[in-house]
Amino acid sequence: MSKLECTTKVCEMFSLPETCGIPLKIPKLEPIDSKHIIGEEQPDCTKLAITQQNSLTNVIVSSMGGGSAFKPYGMVNGFQMVFRPTVHMDLTLEECKIAAYIYGKNDQYLEILFKFSTLEVPRAGFHSLSPVYTPNVDIMNIILMSASMRACCVLPPRLWYTPSVFADDVLAMRPFNVIRRKYMNRWMPSTSHLEHVFVPVCEVTYTWYLMVVDVKHGRVYCLDVTRAPEHRDRRERDMQTILLMLGQFFKLETNILSFTHVSADPTTWGPIKYPDGVPSYPECNDSCLWILNWIQTEGKFKVSNLPWQMDRLKLRMKTATKIVLLECNEVRATVVSKADAAWGKLIRMRE
Repeated sequence: MSKLECTTKVCEMFSLPETCGIPLKIPKLEPIDSKHIIGEEQPDCTKLAITQQNSLTNVIVSSMGGGSAFKPYGMVNGFQMVFRPTVHMDLTLEECKIAAYIYGKNDQYLEILFKFSTLEVPRAGFHSLSPVYTPNVDIMNIILMSASMRACCVLPPRLWYTPSVFADDVLAMRPFNVIRRKYMNRWMPSTSHLEHVFVPVCEVTYTWYLMVVDVKHGRVYCLDVTRAPEHRDRRERDMQTILLMLGQFFKLETNILSFTHVSADPTTWGPIKYPDGVPSYPECNDSCLWILNWIQTEGKFKVSNLPWQMDRLKLRMKTATKIVLLECNEVRATVVSKADAAWGKLIRMRE
């Protein structure tokens, strides 16, 4: 089946009926104009209200670490979803099956859909990617881990990606030896050709911004959609603290050859740059989506080529299916098998 046939079929299956069916027990079902499903302008998910319904919702919220109650988008032949695919998401057939399994009505919120070593993400964590909720921090770190794994396959490594807790540890003033032991080999492998370092920073308010250290050209960029004058001085101090720590990694004997053309002390490279194309949303409550969007940019990193626009719903859905289908996911085969069975059942319901 071609991609066009697949996505057209999904659009047909998941288009809203004239009236929505019985809502899930957890959230309140709200009417949604069918034009949002068949391809016209999508809603601004950052402005939708979030209502907690009962104590069970509170359990789910705590497990999501920043999400909230779910709003299902209607039902087809009795199949109800909290977040549904659309033709604009350009999903493959396999991604459609995974999406239906993750976001179809299901009381198994604690079912593990991703596992890597001791990191486990249940269905409730994936529901944090559905509108209008804030993605769980584990979602961000899995995408960073995946990017780091791919970068390590290129020898010598040219890219370093740090998890969100790296900035937390640095700003908590933990000693270099402690941080080196925690991140050196897994996230910051030794290299003589380092080009970029990506450091996401998550503040207490769950506001995200991305530091990009361009080793090749001796520049430091801050990609911050929530930038505002009242935050700038504090964030610059934090970034300078992070740069001081990175400088200690750069000066290690195993990495120093990456700095034959520029100082290994990034605090001497000049002021931090704020690219003009970065959109500004001071009151944005989904800044983490921009980080996810930039981290998943294919090809070599160039500030001038970064996407300054994004389809929020497509990004959320694609991120969810991508994580489940990662080769490092230890429960991938099980989830794919269950998704195939659920999809077959859904097809039979239509017939």
